[in-house]
Amino acid sequence: MSHPGRAFNRSQLLAQVWGGDNEVDERTVDVNVQRLRKILTDPGYEAYIQTVRGFGYRFAPPNSAPARVD
Repeated sequence: MSHPGRAFNRSQLLAQVWGGDNEVDERTVDVNVQRLRKILTDPGYEAYIQTVRGFGYRFAPPNSAPARVD
């Protein structure tokens, strides 16, 4: 959330959230993003977490900076 609009791949998210634990599968990120989306059910919040096809995810609140893939 400190880098709105910046896309992160699954490996980067795993490293930042779960640390260097090699036993955590990259699909864990997908499952947790799905859970977050279910929580963000109020109108307008569903677009906060965006999928960057073939790459990963980005946090994009309204009026955020243009999206980047780094």
